[in-house]
Amino acid sequence: MLRKLSAFFLLAVVGSSTAFAQAPITFDDKSSTEVTVHGAIWDADEADRMVIANLKAQGSDVSQPTNVIFYFVMPSKTSANAAVKDISVLGFDCKTAKHKKLWIIAANKTMVPAEDSILSMSRLFTTIAEKHSGSYDGWEAALVLKPQN
Repeated sequence: MLRKLSAFFLLAVVGSSTAFAQAPITFDDKSSTEVTVHGAIWDADEADRMVIANLKAQGSDVSQPTNVIFYFVMPSKTSANAAVKDISVLGFDCKTAKHKKLWIIAANKTMVPAEDSILSMSRLFTTIAEKHSGSYDGWEAALVLKPQN
């Protein structure tokens, strides 16, 4: 059974314009750590590394704190509320919204989008989402542009 997640998003904010780089992903099943990104099979950790590499390629200083938002898709309001409790204790500001029959959680926190922190958060968030019968759906980060000399 395939479980399709909407996308990993990379939010690039430059001046007053916003640009998105998307890579649709598909997990083979709930226990799998492999994802399909633009037709290529990636380990879930590699998908996170790819987003970090995209941040760097767009000139972002990934050693600096920035706004990072992690996304979840939950089957009910009850499961969304239970997941929000688990996520909020980690210092995240959570917002929920209903989309068709699903509930979306956006968990926001200022943090450094470094590989070690992002990979560990993605693993933890996958566990939390699955605990409440939902899916972890990736993350986005605002660019922190390096000063021009």
